[in-house]
Amino acid sequence: MPLNPASPNLGTGPTNQQGPAPQTGSTTPTGQLIGPLPASTMPGQLAETIPVMANFQFLLNAINNIVVNPPGGGVGPAGPPGPPGPQGPQGTPGTGGAVSITAVTPIVVTPSPITGTGVVSHAASGVTPGTYGDASHYPVVTVEADGHTTAVSLQTVSAGGGLLKSQEFTSSGTWTPPAGVTGAWITMVGGGGGGATQASASGGGAGGAGELVENMLVPISGAVTVTIGAGGAGAIAASGSLPGANGTDTSFGPWIAKAGFGGVVSSPRSSGAGGGAHGAQSTVGNGQLGNAESPTYFGGSSGGGGGDTANAGFIGGGSGGFVIGGAGGALVTAQGGGGGGAGTLWGPGGAGGDGGTSGHNAPAGSYGAGGGGSGGITGTTGSGGNGLSGYVLVGWIS
Repeated sequence: MPLNPASPNLGTGPTNQQGPAPQTGSTTPTGQLIGPLPASTMPGQLAETIPVMANFQFLLNAINNIVVNPPGGGVGPAGPPGPPGPQGPQGTPGTGGAVSITAVTPIVVTPSPITGTGVVSHAASGVTPGTYGDASHYPVVTVEADGHTTAVSLQTVSAGGGLLKSQEFTSSGTWTPPAGVTGAWITMVGGGGGGATQASASGGGAGGAGELVENMLVPISGAVTVTIGAGGAGAIAASGSLPGANGTDTSFGPWIAKAGFGGVVSSPRSSGAGGGAHGAQSTVGNGQLGNAESPTYFGGSSGGGGGDTANAGFIGGGSGGFVIGGAGGALVTAQGGGGGGAGTLWGPGGAGGDGGTSGHNAPAGSYGAGGGGSGGITGTTGSGGNGLSGYVLVGWIS
């Protein structure tokens, strides 16, 4: 509490005789009462000095409270002498003044320095409050050694740092690249060929598989037309030998995967050849795996040949994912089974028909695989199995 303005001077009168005598080296705890003070003690009169706290004065204010170093206190002129009595030691004049508070960034004080009432706060960082970062941006944050955030900025996620995405096509359509995409990886296969029929007790040859294009990187400059090749139809039941229909090509813009061929009848029990410049061919016997044309182009495998009066149908050619194609049909009472259809990466071809039955279609999901040949029937034929349509997979980064 402040000193009574009516008593601006600090007196040096006699020591309060009723108070405890001060002891050098006193260890009186802070906040302990040192009175009681006599009623005759005057405001502003030195009441007590604690030697171990020699830089403080305990003074009596106008309402008989003790204060320590009142603001503005100091050494004033001598006051009037106190009433007669034994002369005690004189008190030490107060040194006065108040503690001042300053701060180092990012802590600030207002006013600076604080010598009385003020505010201690955290300095403004200059960063706008909010949420930083979204699906296409990431934040860059600057933090000082004391943990104070001083700047935040947003950076755009580049196309090269995105995620790998893909889209399948099992029917024709258009692929529209996202903004900023200038290249894509494509995998595709042409439609598979249909199975043949063969007159007499010999089984029909099976259809070949479509050409494979695997994970080829191509440039992109806009929307691309996608065409899915159709599978070739199997030959219909007849009294003579009939070939299976060829599949049709699959394309992604200017890039093409050639279709597999249907089982043929130019020689007994001939199978369909695989699509592409290096597609496999076979006559009587198991189908063969196509050859590589380039690091990303592979010829389709061939279908299996049909059996005869002493043999079952032969197995279709396989692929990288399926070592063998469709199974050959069984020999039934001197009637040969049909050849098995050629397989692709997505699955085997259709199985050949047993003696006396039709060939089987390529199973669902075996994109580009060939249909099985019909089993042999004396005097007529069963039908050949259908080849399966092609496929396209587009991959890109965005």
